[in-house]
Order: sequence, then structure tokens, then C-alpha cells
Amino acid sequence: MSLLIKGAKVIDPGNNINGYFNVGIKNGLINEIAIQTKEEYDQVIDGHGKILCPGFIDAHVHLRVPGQSDKENLLTGTKAALKGGFTTVATMPNTIPVTDTVVKLKQLKEKIKKEALMDVLPIVSVTLNQEGNVLVDFEALKNDALAFSDDGMAIMDETVLEKAFKALPKKSFIISHCEDFSISKKYTQGPWPCIAESSIVERNLKVAQKYNKRIHIAHISCEKSLNSIIKGKTSGIKVTCEITPHHFSLASEMIDMKSPYTKVNPPIRSEYHRKKMIDGIRNDAIDIIATDHAPHEDKSKKVSYEKASFGISGIEYAFPLAYTTLVVKENIPIEKIIAMLTNRPAEILNIDKGKIGLGDSADLVLIDLSKDEIIDSNKFISKGKNTPFNGHTVKSSVEITIKSGKIKYQRSENNEY
Repeated sequence: MSLLIKGAKVIDPGNNINGYFNVGIKNGLINEIAIQTKEEYDQVIDGHGKILCPGFIDAHVHLRVPGQSDKENLLTGTKAALKGGFTTVATMPNTIPVTDTVVKLKQLKEKIKKEALMDVLPIVSVTLNQEGNVLVDFEALKNDALAFSDDGMAIMDETVLEKAFKALPKKSFIISHCEDFSISKKYTQGPWPCIAESSIVERNLKVAQKYNKRIHIAHISCEKSLNSIIKGKTSGIKVTCEITPHHFSLASEMIDMKSPYTKVNPPIRSEYHRKKMIDGIRNDAIDIIATDHAPHEDKSKKVSYEKASFGISGIEYAFPLAYTTLVVKENIPIEKIIAMLTNRPAEILNIDKGKIGLGDSADLVLIDLSKDEIIDSNKFISKGKNTPFNGHTVKSSVEITIKSGKIKYQRSENNEY
């Protein structure tokens, strides 16, 4: 079936497209980008007054597969992602069991092929079982692993970290969660301080520089971390970084920091640090937006702060939060935000996605900027209803998400498929 999106404003930073076009799709591929359509199509979508851009790419999600289906599964996770406008996600290896061998990676890819509604790209751990001691077999995994990360289990032993960067395949990279557990473990009743993040950022950058390998710093939250990354980029370190919507939209002064629903890793920081993160986005020091989508079942959040699980379920409203906070309130160009969700993560992940070009896979999202919406966790498609944004009003909505030329999500009044 062929499809035409007519009259939308097309924003594709990767191809420097910014204007009003008709976009035609045939056989799952972009067939036409034109002011006046030359061909006929089976279905026409009226895009007037809306934005059409490449499907979003999330470089950091937790789909909880295998082993934690009470929190999320591939069907609910990818449905939620499509609702948020995402057509590709990279999923972390902190599963049960951990994705740390060729066999486990192959099994996960087979499961993804059967159950996921979109592209799900698995990330492999750096150390076996994410224990920070014995390295995975980089050589055996180098052709199949997208990237490597021990995710929330930062590698504390610097010797092990050095061995990892030394063994890391040249074309790959390590995604680094930066947290000094010798500091953070002391803060059981509330958020741990910035120094626990920034000290590990600085250490990991030095090791990456020593071996001239790529490093991607996950979910930064503090000024000193950002300054180290800026300095690293200037000095030639192969470093990129990401920020989450909750770290640029929330500040500790806005919320109850002792509420289990605001407990996230790294913690929400002060308004001072939030503003510094926004400056980093404005100045291109921060490369991409990633959700760190971390769904949890209610029972793991409806407990004391100390016992509550870390994480926020965030993939369904990432763009409205980014648009509301960064574009509407901070006057950052929407083109920059779309780039941080499309071609830039594609470049970091080294995948051929995030653009609207003739012959490209038709992964697209149609957005209405004129709508206001109240975030209601009861309407989440994700199993995880854990969010501190419940009841917040945001501007813009994802109207349609197209994956490989097929409409996979279309907004209705009750936000259902």
C-alpha cells in the first residue's frame, strides 16, 4: 500500500530540508519529496499545519527483556515508543540474564524479530554479568554488538576499565553511566551529589583518551560533568553525551525529591544545573536527547525512598517535554531538538537512519505543535506508569508514527491505537 503525507512542514536536519512538501511512500521507502505530487497513492494523510520529520531514535532505553516482563516487554515497550514518535531504540543489557555473550545476543535478536513492532538494537555489557570484573569477549562480539555498556553498574576498577578500552573494537564505543558508588551508596535517604558523577566522567574521559577510543556519556546532569566533556571535545577526545527530558525539564526546587516517583539515576539536580544543561543543548555541547526509559511495576515505586527502584517511564512524552521546555520556554530552535532525536543519534550509533531521503526507509513522525495535552500515566501504553510528570500540561502531540511505510501509531481522542 502506498501513502502520501500532503502539505506538512518537513524538517530533516540530516538532509538540510526545512520546508513544505508532499512526501510519498511506496514499498516502505520514500518515493517522492515534492511541492507538487507527480504520482498517485492509495492513501493520503493531510499534513497541513503539522510537522513531518524522521522517526525519532532513542539511544538509551530499558525494555526489560529478557527476565523482567512484569516491568515491560517488547510489545508494550515498542508500542509505547511508537506512541512517542520513536521508530528505533537501543536497549540496555541490564536484563535477566545480562546480555553478555554471542549466544545471549543472538537469542535476544531472535526474540526482537518475533515480538517488536519497530527496530530494537541491543547493547551488550562490558563485563560479564555487569559485575565489573571480567570482560566480555569483544573479539567474538565485534561484528554483532551495537555498543557496549555496563549501564547503571559503573566500572569502579580503573584497571578493568583500561582493559576494556584497550580491547574495545575500533568501530565500537562504550556507553558510560558515571557514578562513584563509594560516594553514592552513602545517600540512601535522598539523592547523591554531583561529585559522584563528575569525578567518574573525568576519570573515564582520561582512559578513553589514553586508548583513543570512543566514549558516550549517558544522561549527564551536572555542570562539572558537562565542562569536562566540553574540554574533552576541545582536546580531541572521541566523546559524545546525552541528556534526558527529566533532567532538562525538572529541578529539585520544583518537586518532592524524597518521592519515590522522582527517584532516578542520576538524580534530578538543582535549577542551577538544569539551566547549565539547557545552555549545553543551546551551544551543541550536549549531542542528543535520550529518554533512559525505565519502566517499573507499581509495587517497586509505592514504597519508601530507600527501597524504591530508580527510574522514570519516559518514552511516550519525550518530544512534548522537549518542545515545551526547550522550544517554547527557552527559545531553542525546533530544528536543533529534532536533530537531537534523529540524525545525531543515528550518527552516534552508526546506523543508516534518521533522515528523509529518496530511497530511505519511510520511518516518519507527524507532529501537531498546536495541541496542549495533560500527561496522564493511566493512559500510558508502557507497563511502567512511574513518572513525576503526571498531571503536567505539555504542548504538542505525536499524531502519527510510520515505520517502514506503515502507520504503526495514530492518535485518537483517548490516545489508543
